[in-house]
Amino acid sequence: MIRSYGNLPSLPDAGLLLRYLDTFGVIVPIARTNLVTNPSVETNATGYTAVGSVASVDRAAGAPSYHGAYGLVASLSNPGPTDGFYYGPIALTSGQLYAVSCKFKSSSIGLKYKLSVATTAGVDLVSYRFRAAGVWQWIWLYYKETSTTNRRIYLLKDDATTDAISAFYADGFQCEPINAGEFVSTFIDGDQQGLVPNQYPPAYGWTGTPHASTSYRIGQTRAGGYVVKFRDLGFLLTTIIGLGMAPPDHQALTFAQLDGGQYENTIKPPRQFSLAGRWGGYTPTELDAGQAALGSLLDRDLVGQRQPLVLTTQAMDCNTPIGDIAQIQALYQQGLEGNIQELPSAAGSITFTQYLPMVLGHDQGVALDVQDSITSYGGILYKPPGGTWAKLGVGTNGSVNAIVVAPSGLVYVGGSFTDAGGSGADYLAVWNPQTATWAVVKSATSIGNTVNALALAPNGNLYVGGSFTNADGIAAADYIVMYNPTANTFSALGTGMNDVVNALAVAPDGTLYATGNFTTAGGGAAARVAKWNGSAWSALGTGFASPGQALVVASNGTLYAGGDFVNGGGVAAADYIAAWNGTAWVGLSTGMDNSVNALAIGLDGTLYAGGIFTTAGGVTAGGIAAFNGVQWKQLGSGFASPGTDTPNAMAVQANGTLLIASNGAVIDPGTPGAFFQWNGSAYTTLGITASATGDAVTIAPDGTIYIGVSGTIVAGGITTATNGGTAYAYPRLIINGPSSGTSRIYELDSLTIGASIYLNLTMSAGETAVLTLDPKNVTFVSSFQGNIISKILPGSQTTSFLLQKGNNTILFFAASSTVTAALQWPVGYLNLSDAIPRTMP
Repeated sequence: MIRSYGNLPSLPDAGLLLRYLDTFGVIVPIARTNLVTNPSVETNATGYTAVGSVASVDRAAGAPSYHGAYGLVASLSNPGPTDGFYYGPIALTSGQLYAVSCKFKSSSIGLKYKLSVATTAGVDLVSYRFRAAGVWQWIWLYYKETSTTNRRIYLLKDDATTDAISAFYADGFQCEPINAGEFVSTFIDGDQQGLVPNQYPPAYGWTGTPHASTSYRIGQTRAGGYVVKFRDLGFLLTTIIGLGMAPPDHQALTFAQLDGGQYENTIKPPRQFSLAGRWGGYTPTELDAGQAALGSLLDRDLVGQRQPLVLTTQAMDCNTPIGDIAQIQALYQQGLEGNIQELPSAAGSITFTQYLPMVLGHDQGVALDVQDSITSYGGILYKPPGGTWAKLGVGTNGSVNAIVVAPSGLVYVGGSFTDAGGSGADYLAVWNPQTATWAVVKSATSIGNTVNALALAPNGNLYVGGSFTNADGIAAADYIVMYNPTANTFSALGTGMNDVVNALAVAPDGTLYATGNFTTAGGGAAARVAKWNGSAWSALGTGFASPGQALVVASNGTLYAGGDFVNGGGVAAADYIAAWNGTAWVGLSTGMDNSVNALAIGLDGTLYAGGIFTTAGGVTAGGIAAFNGVQWKQLGSGFASPGTDTPNAMAVQANGTLLIASNGAVIDPGTPGAFFQWNGSAYTTLGITASATGDAVTIAPDGTIYIGVSGTIVAGGITTATNGGTAYAYPRLIINGPSSGTSRIYELDSLTIGASIYLNLTMSAGETAVLTLDPKNVTFVSSFQGNIISKILPGSQTTSFLLQKGNNTILFFAASSTVTAALQWPVGYLNLSDAIPRTMP
């Protein structure tokens, strides 16, 4: 005979430990369909209609949202007792049972609301009434349809009193057909993903047009389903062990002959946690049946494809779940092996392995600004490390041809302008970043004509070259002059030149080199190139027969010159480019087939050259090439039309990236406008385009980039993405194509952590692309082009792009302002308790 324990006292309930033990459960996979065709308002608010005194119901980026970047906002004009909105019509079938649910949030704690299914005339058929808790609430009801007809889903205030709040919020509307004895399930949206990389068929999907059709979840994903509480299977949870902050693994390289080691990284390895409690039942068989039932839900074989299971819990306010739905991805380890006892209860502990050592919450998101125009910038812009492009006051009223940054931080600029920031400075001016002001250099008229080149001496003196004569009234200061910032004086360099100076460079030993159109320097013959040793000018061999345009000095003192000349220094192979080794000119392979306008030296000594040439050393070059000391090679595909699209200036960043200012666009991979960079493998934007000319580029010691530019400026849009969790998050980027035609998509940057994703992607109207930046599963899929992972350019940091806790400054850049984009990410918590509202209602 089976013994009964029904006459024994009942087991005591669990305490109030964090108020979530009673809701701890596991998601059971089940295939479902969401009949709400626009459940998370990611693209529009179609289907939602305001009721009562609600002035509008609309999607809003940045407003509270539970699923994705947007949520519904009910804005109240003259608050009344039954304000809200409805979704519909929605076609229901006679005799079918439905679960209707949504996420809700209102700051008016205690105010009554109701979720209801109603006729198209607004007559309630079934309602669920609840009170606002001040945090997100998961609200649901069940309804069995009595006829085949259209219905509405209402979310309204349910109070006889008015209320002064300005808005309340909702997200994740769902109406799912279910069978008798089944429960409401987690949210379904065709944009969601499963737990398995590249799962096929997909875990979630749309039955038609995204965000305008029903959506589904298959029964072979543990990412969603209905929740079965442990308590309902007889397991009363009393203790959670190991779901606090994960213990880190600090990685270091031990020194061989020194104490200690070098810290390298910290990772959070997989961990185990346990759920301890009591099993209860009226008979041993019932107790064992509860263990067996839970075991089947946690077992690997519940679904065909290997994947983690998802445990969930949520705080409770009376009988209503409130706050975030905490999700723990884990795998069952042990504790349900079976232990039938002749007792009404038995202590137990179930152990799991958690491979992602954090607790996940809802999907947060933000709509991205896709581009911003920069107006009235006055010929010059700057971008600090980790910052965005900005103006230097009102800039100048003409072109900026040269920029240098002094050790003091002062920024000297030269060009064809006759005013800088209202200072009245002609052709030469100085910007003080500390005071954000422009000033003249000694006097407004010290330089009487265009400045082409600037260079700094080791002692901080400034060399100025250009088209001017008699600088600062000094008769000998023709085409070149030196400014001493300490004494605030100009002085001539010998008797100057007899014609225009186009470029200057200072060697490590302080020697000044100049090139241009001149044929004499200091009164002596110097065919378009010369050097100044601090007291006198001297020629460099026989010089050049045509003007020089660019100079750069390598760390070993070698001088490289580029220009319009052939047979430089009388050397047959020195066409348009040549090297001065201290005693003679030498060719660099066979030189170029046309002019060189810009030069730069890489961190490894590589020489970069830009100009209107089409070959370098006999190799196809397309206007830009690199010389490794032996041979030339083209950088990517180069310029489409080197004679038209020409580099004007180049500089190398501390990370080795080559910055290029030009008056055209590189065709590899179609990087737009005047400014771009070469990262060793590909051309990418600098987060800015210009429809006209890039005249100058320089990099300050602190990494700040300064550019001289003219034309229309469009920069990447800047958005603050606030990660509301306590752990970092890996986001998804959702891009919707332009309203018409096509648009290039250039890049996604986190300026906060210094990570960038560069794209060679052109999207069409109606196309959607989703870039998933989970390091375990980086994917890039287009609704039109399919797998587009190849559109991610080399040098992109796909596996390290993340959102830190709190505010993250994000740059996104598209060619068309009609492109829309959003970031979405799962909120992560370091501790299970972080997911529970800090202030309980």
